[in-house]
Amino acid sequence: MARRIFFLSMLFWAFSPALAADEPLFLLNDACVRCHLTGERSGFENSVTAWREGVHFRADTACADCHGGDRYANLSMLKKGHLGKFGEGEIVPLCGRCHVSESEDFLRKTTGPVDAPRCRATCVTCHEHHRVEKSRAADLVTEKHCGSCHSFSKAKNVAEAVGLVDKAVAGIEKALAARKDAGLPVESAERELAAIQNGYARVFHSGTAKTLPGEIREKTLADLDRLALSLKAGSPGRWKVEGLVVTAFFGLVLYVIIRRMKALPDISKLTRRKP
Repeated sequence: MARRIFFLSMLFWAFSPALAADEPLFLLNDACVRCHLTGERSGFENSVTAWREGVHFRADTACADCHGGDRYANLSMLKKGHLGKFGEGEIVPLCGRCHVSESEDFLRKTTGPVDAPRCRATCVTCHEHHRVEKSRAADLVTEKHCGSCHSFSKAKNVAEAVGLVDKAVAGIEKALAARKDAGLPVESAERELAAIQNGYARVFHSGTAKTLPGEIREKTLADLDRLALSLKAGSPGRWKVEGLVVTAFFGLVLYVIIRRMKALPDISKLTRRKP
């Protein structure tokens, strides 16, 4: 029976338009994907399609990496260790197996004082289940996401702070591009910007609608402003002006030296003896 099911699933897979011959090898060999996309196990096609459109698919993270089981085993062993659907309390620890700092920050927020109201959100509240994309704060601080738990009016101040961060980052990226075009070093500034953005993400995972606006302004925006000022101080335009000033100064010094040398008497004439 198992052989027949396996043979039929292979036939479905072979003629299915969902899996082309140029698919990555790990996808072609994934028994979870073969069954769910070919109809052998119907009802999960949308999950697989969504996963293939997200960052986890592009990072070679497959079904079994989260759900357990063995995607390369035969059908009788495929479900061994399979976790299936996760409970609310299991999601953050699961994601935290890879996203360690984010989960630690988030759990700090959700496990405050015993008498404090608990945050019922989890990773999938903002990042969804299978179609996980690279996140921008501006895409997450919306009525769709924030409004699913509380009134979006509580998050409007967060949205304003996020807008300021996006504007500051855009200005810094423009300054870095100008420095690159001018042949100036940018590696140190790029590392600093990446560190600020990582800190920004951590602030978001540990903050609340009440605390985030202040934390973003006091930490993230302050760091971005400092970086922007340092780039402005060494901007290509300023370097050109300062270079012209220095060149003009040394040119003037050289001109004065030459004029004075010409004004000196001819020593050879003074020391020449008369016959």
